[in-house]
Order: sequence, then structure tokens, then C-alpha cells
Amino acid sequence: SLPAAWARLHGLPVPPDAPAFSRGAEAEPSLFDAGPPPLPEGVDPMTALLEVYAAQSARTKAAEHPERMRLLLAGESAGTLVAVEMGRTGVPWRADVHRGLLEELLGERYGGSGLPRRLAELEEEISAAFGPGVRVRPDLPAEVLRAFARAGVQLSSTRAWELKRVEHPAVEPLLRYKKLYRLWTAHGWSWLRSWVREGRFRAEYVPGGAASGRWTTNGGGALQIPKVVRRAVVADPGWRLVVADAGQMEPRVLAAVSRDPGLMAVAGSGEDLYTALSQRAFGGDRARAKLALLGAVYGQTSGDGLRYL
Repeated sequence: SLPAAWARLHGLPVPPDAPAFSRGAEAEPSLFDAGPPPLPEGVDPMTALLEVYAAQSARTKAAEHPERMRLLLAGESAGTLVAVEMGRTGVPWRADVHRGLLEELLGERYGGSGLPRRLAELEEEISAAFGPGVRVRPDLPAEVLRAFARAGVQLSSTRAWELKRVEHPAVEPLLRYKKLYRLWTAHGWSWLRSWVREGRFRAEYVPGGAASGRWTTNGGGALQIPKVVRRAVVADPGWRLVVADAGQMEPRVLAAVSRDPGLMAVAGSGEDLYTALSQRAFGGDRARAKLALLGAVYGQTSGDGLRYL
């Protein structure tokens, strides 16, 4: 905020920013909405803005590569304006289509907090696979691990890649359960009720919100909408949605920065980089190669990406 930037410039205590909105402009306001932090009494907003801008310009000029810094700042500033416009306008969202696909994939909802029909059926199927009288809650990893251990199968986690290496009748329904359970909890009826209003899904987009410089969002998972749910994104009458993907941007940037001959050769060939890498070092497992490469790019210090390096 301007008050925070002005306070830093003058060595004063930095006021906290107002809480980020999470439901867009059409959301119902709360009783005590927090407004933006004020400037100190007697400070003219335009004067403060010009002071902050002059200080930022001076820091940019003092950078090792001022022109590069100006280009970066221009790009980030444009991205911020786009983010605000996206949050204000929202994504066209057909709630009826969303409900239809949820009923198609998950089945009917039961009263209270019970599982949808398809998840309840899969829970029964998974439990039956471990033997008569066994009851397993698939959404509790510790319980699943104990059930496999009793069956003589030792697992360190219930991650999909580890389950796929096991031959047991519970694996296939468990993998289906995990996928549908994620849909239900992350983008099910509750998500639809909370985030979609008047045919629009509105989220707050935050350019550079991640340590890597990537965009993030405040709530709603706007950057992680599953493909199956995207069927509910339907253009307004008279408009058309154009889908673009910066294909494998990270490894291509890494090739340019590192000047690695092998990586540069693949990046310039039009070949799938992750597939090429998997054939050279991961026994053809593209998923593992992708995790390892992205883990290296972003400095991953735990999880599967680090394990594959």
C-alpha cells in the first residue's frame, strides 16, 4: 500500500495492509470491513505517491542493469493491472454445468456431512478388499497404511506413485477414491456455493506472490482448477475463450540461463523436454523427470522432487 511504502521511505513503523478480499466485488460486505490503512495526518496522498515513485526510480537507476530492471518492473506492473481486472471481472462460470458434473462423478449427496454416493460405494469396496469385517477410512492415510501393513504390504505413504507399485485389490478403488475425494473437498458443492455468484468466479490474483515469482491467489484455488471442472467455464454469449499454455517454460528458461548443451539442444528441437530427460536419466518415467527438474529449478528441499534428484 502507499502508506506502507511511504512509511518505509521515512523509516517509520509500517502499517499493515488491509485484509485481502476473497469473494470479489459482488460479495456481501461484513459488518466491520477494514478499510485501507491511512497516511499520517497532514500528509498529502499525491505528494506521498510522488515521493515513493521518485525513490523507486532512483533505486532502479542504481541497479546493475537499469534497463533490465525497468523492463521487469514494467512487466510486473502490467501483470498487476491485469490481475486486478481479472479479479474484478471474474471468470464466466456455469453453476448448473458444475453441479451436473459433480452429480455425474460423485453421485447424489446425502444429508449432513456424509460422503456422496460414489465415494461411499468406493469406501465399501476398499474396505471389502482388505477382508471380511474390515473397515477402512480411505481419507485417513494412517488407517490405510495400517490396513496394508496387516495385509503384508509395507508403504511409507499413500501417494499415488507408491500405491501404483503395489499389487493389491484395494489399490485401484483407492486411487479412484483419492481423485474423487479431492474433487469433492476442493471443488465440490461447498466450493461452488462459496465462490460462484451471478455466473462469475472471482478470486484475488497476486502477481509474484510465490517465492519463485509465480502468481498465487488468495482463496478459491483459481490457478489449480482441475481439467474436469473447467467444463463449467463457458464463454458469455458473443464471446470466445482462448486457451494458451506457456509450454514447459521453466526448463526452457533453465536451458537459456545454464547454457547446458544437452538441455539447449532438446529445448530447440521442439521435442517434449520432460520426455527427453526421462529417457536419459529416469528410465522413461516422465512424471518423475518433471518433478525432479522443477524441484531443481525452484530449490525444492523436501518431497518427491528432491528424492528424484
